[in-house]
Amino acid sequence: MRVQLVIPTLLTLILITAPGRALEKPRLLADIVPGGAPDAQLSSPGDFIPVGGRLLFSSLGSRNGDEGILWSTDGTAAGTEMVSSSLCPGECTGIRTVGTVGNVALLAPRADFTSFRLWRSDGTPAGTYPLTGRLDVISNGVQIAPGFLLFAACDDAAGCELWRSDGTPQGTGIVKDIYPGPFGSYPRHLTVWRGRLYFLAESYPQSGLWSTDGTAAGTRFVAPSTADLDREENVLVATPSRLFFTSLEDTDQLWTSDGTPGGTRRLTDFPGTADLHPTPPWKLGDRWVFAAQTGGPSTDQILWTAGPGFTKPAPLTGCRGGCPDVLSLLGPVPGASP
Repeated sequence: MRVQLVIPTLLTLILITAPGRALEKPRLLADIVPGGAPDAQLSSPGDFIPVGGRLLFSSLGSRNGDEGILWSTDGTAAGTEMVSSSLCPGECTGIRTVGTVGNVALLAPRADFTSFRLWRSDGTPAGTYPLTGRLDVISNGVQIAPGFLLFAACDDAAGCELWRSDGTPQGTGIVKDIYPGPFGSYPRHLTVWRGRLYFLAESYPQSGLWSTDGTAAGTRFVAPSTADLDREENVLVATPSRLFFTSLEDTDQLWTSDGTPGGTRRLTDFPGTADLHPTPPWKLGDRWVFAAQTGGPSTDQILWTAGPGFTKPAPLTGCRGGCPDVLSLLGPVPGASP
């Protein structure tokens, strides 16, 4: 067990905490299970996050059982110490980092459901404690303004909704109960654009694209989407000028938005009932290019093109040497003609 612990610790901690000295001979920073006893089954350190000039990381398992352990280091042996072993008592599967707010890390231990809570840590035992009761954090945190993080999380009372936290118990809670009651709106595809957060959420009767400034009053419905929001193929992507997202109507359709209901419109008019899985478009000169399936028996994605204003999208044909059947949008397609 000592070999399993020491080698990952030696290589990982030295290279992460001292990137400027990466060419030096690797050396052991700290043996966090001294003696390497046979029952000291500690996993490799992981989930590194810098906080206040130090590096926090976690490991699983110890002589005392399967709890998750939070550690802190300043890059020296003397400055490497255990912060807490109480974040995830019993059957711990990991301590995921949600993000940072100032000099505080937000952490989501993973264990049996009764142990799910949102924690905070400044790298000291006194500054490490839970912010919530039972809460399952299901996304990474995103920041649209200094002082707080936004993330999706689930509790018993409201289901899965959008939450915010400033690293204090008083500043941690639901932004808005979009789908009132215990069902939850399941916010997905959290995307920062122009100082606001855009996401897809389920509600009745307002399922679709939502946006927020991090307050209940500033959380508003933008446009409907009948997409199956659980699908991994869903799209919500921000470009400098527009948002693009998919909606499942009779078939997959690609939509665009400027962040307002009036500035949201459908771009494609695919026929049939197939799942075409369109991708966000790229602007090449005066044309748009994107990828989608053909709607036929093949599941391959091919390139599609549309003119200015996204008029009459059609499969790309006439490519020199044959048109590609996979998305490759790093530049214009030589010899292509719509």
